[in-house]
Amino acid sequence: MAWMRMMGAESVAYHRGTVIERADDHPGAALAYYASNHETGRFVWGEEGKDAATLDGFFDELGSEASATITAISMDMGPAYEKSARVDGHAVKAIICYEPFHVVKLATDALDKVRRPSGRRYARCRTRRPPSASRGPAGPFSRTPRT
Repeated sequence: MAWMRMMGAESVAYHRGTVIERADDHPGAALAYYASNHETGRFVWGEEGKDAATLDGFFDELGSEASATITAISMDMGPAYEKSARVDGHAVKAIICYEPFHVVKLATDALDKVRRPSGRRYARCRTRRPPSASRGPAGPFSRTPRT
């Protein structure tokens, strides 16, 4: 297997020969790990499995000397990827680059966690008039006659 400096580690779920979005939605679906060389844009390895031991097979085939030359790995945020990359003899010095989709999803989930209670508070009080709509010369719905 050729040496590489930048690699990608990706998982693909499939069911009956068709790639699917989520393995959880399909009983009997399988998961496969793929490794790609970002410099050539080609897949260099693939194996069925869904744990760190599966990805360890890639680094074992590559060898510890070639694995040490990897400087960056793009990957999902699943624990198996980083666990495998950080094993001695694998790509321990490589910079881990998480895929933007997963980073944005984490940020969106955190934002939703904060936003929902605020939305509920607003929903409870929206039947009341906001302070700016109160009667009087300062309010926009003032019934004070103009002079």
